Amino acid sequence: IYKSFNKYIKERVYMQFQNVMDVVPAAFTKNGNSEEAVGQLCDLVQAAGGYGSLTIAGTKAALRKLAGIVPDKYFADSQKEAKANTGIIGEWEGNKLMVIPQVLKPNTFELALDENVLFVLGADVKPIKLEFVGDTRTQEVKDGRINNDMSLELQVQTCFGIAMMLPQAFGKFELA
Repeated sequence: IYKSFNKYIKERVYMQFQNVMDVVPAAFTKNGNSEEAVGQLCDLVQAAGGYGSLTIAGTKAALRKLAGIVPDKYFADSQKEAKANTGIIGEWEGNKLMVIPQVLKPNTFELALDENVLFVLGADVKPIKLEFVGDTRTQEVKDGRINNDMSLELQVQTCFGIAMMLPQAFGKFELA
């Protein structure tokens, strides 16, 4: 039961990032396939938000593409080691890279999150809020005489909400 709840909640949280794509202001939406283009968006978000540092979030595939536009000869040894261990370079120009785990569309084997999109946000910004309301309740039918088919059942109920709270300075970069 715990694994099912956890999987469901994680999928909902990660799918919220798909909704983020629709609300990013046009001024903070850029695309391209160069280190310079990503750097310009980072500079814009950092200046507009007054952030000391940034987090660049995306699926592992998107972060691999970011590492692909940076020549390997510029990687520090720690970045090469991080890429070998985790698949991503860990940091880019002093900005932390954060993996958004990929999820599947319900009842399919299709990936749900776009593999060409990076989100640029302040390091201390947490755009998705998860709130649990009240306690989790459990109802268990232990007696086979209650159901006509003599089956046993367990029902677990919990109430939670997911919200998206974005700052004004929040960027989306589409890798071409």
